[in-house]
Amino acid sequence: MVLYQKILGWIFDGNRHTIQLPEEKCKKIIHLIRRILKNKTTPRKRLEQLLGNLQHASFGIPGGSGLFSALQMSLSGEAPFLTITPRLQLALEDWREIIHHLRRTPTSIHHLVPIAPDFLGYSDACKLGAGGVWMAASSPLPYIVWRVAFPDDIVARLKTKHNPTGDLTINDFELAGIVLEFLALTGVCRDVTSRHLVIRADNTSAVSWAYRMRTSASLPAARLLRYLGLLILAHHTSPLTTEYVPGPENDMADKSSRSFKSTQTFTTNQPLTHYFNSSFPLPQSHSWTEYTIPSALVSRVMSIPHRSHQHRPRPHRHRLRYTGPVR
Repeated sequence: MVLYQKILGWIFDGNRHTIQLPEEKCKKIIHLIRRILKNKTTPRKRLEQLLGNLQHASFGIPGGSGLFSALQMSLSGEAPFLTITPRLQLALEDWREIIHHLRRTPTSIHHLVPIAPDFLGYSDACKLGAGGVWMAASSPLPYIVWRVAFPDDIVARLKTKHNPTGDLTINDFELAGIVLEFLALTGVCRDVTSRHLVIRADNTSAVSWAYRMRTSASLPAARLLRYLGLLILAHHTSPLTTEYVPGPENDMADKSSRSFKSTQTFTTNQPLTHYFNSSFPLPQSHSWTEYTIPSALVSRVMSIPHRSHQHRPRPHRHRLRYTGPVR
């Protein structure tokens, strides 16, 4: 029996459990993007028309919502004509490439519907760095802890009462921590296709931005969301779910992010796993494993807040560490 029908502007295939944007809709969007990119300015109404079409298309694109911030920021104000900035051009080129992909490849509904998580993570960031943990939920996974020290030039840009001219906020740092959390998991797992991921953090702004996958409040955050959205699309995960947790419930990630400074209970010359195994003991014979995010990926995340042209991420399968029964 063939279950194949068109509903609400989408082609539903009940046999393969996929949806696909009709050819004519893809052609219309690509044509609009080409018209906009041909000139240095574009009428506001044309960009608004494209935004409406992309809102509909994003329903079938995992991570697609992360590419809207540049378009929405360009539409701020009331000018009848809008300049095609390098950042807007990059966003439009992203969308053109994704719509071309959508024409050729139907989207599995398993990539679109969040259900009970396969993996559960906690992330945190502070002035010193970012850190977090991953653990199994409904699918097997080792107990993973990771950490990344922020470089001095990034730390110098953090806005505080002692540095009121800084152009990065702690919210931006926390969102970078969520991006690094995602990279830590995809570096550990052999395959996260169709996997459901939940990341918990204690910063409401970062959690909200990552949940909605868009912001008009922070340009660095918008750039980080673009990267996160493309990572989700490249790794074919289901929609990322982010949840807020109070600080005391985020203690493991907090300790990891602050482990670059000695305290009464932790010294920087001891392995992080030793501290975690004693402070956060695991059931039975399990133990914590520290994962090191590749330096090239860390550098890319650190450069995003001040980069106008960014690389499109690709799945880094060659960097995988875990070869257990994650299928």
